[in-house]
Amino acid sequence: MTDLSDRRDAMCDDIDLAIMTEQTPARHVYVDLEGINPRIVIDIDSRDAFIEYANRVLSIIKALHGEFRADPTVRMRGMTFHVDPGAFTHEQRAAARPALRSRLAEAGCSDDEIEKLIETR
Repeated sequence: MTDLSDRRDAMCDDIDLAIMTEQTPARHVYVDLEGINPRIVIDIDSRDAFIEYANRVLSIIKALHGEFRADPTVRMRGMTFHVDPGAFTHEQRAAARPALRSRLAEAGCSDDEIEKLIETR
């Protein structure tokens, strides 16, 4: 595997964890990290809920992978992620919170930062 492929796989897993721990119901989530600025599209009813949801997912990605900006000299093909939050089972969702907590701790986040990122609303 290439470095980009490994990074993509890790990001995919982390995005899934972030979405599985989100309390706000969404029908579909699209995350695009191919360009200079990340884009998140969420099929959700409320504009305020969309903003909260997108900011939380982006904050988790940044906490785990640093400030993500695509290097214009490197092709970032394949850094888009489509997630159907409804496809996750109750068991997967239950296991996601401790797994995300562990990933954030490995990335060097403090207990306070972790609580802010995975707080329940």
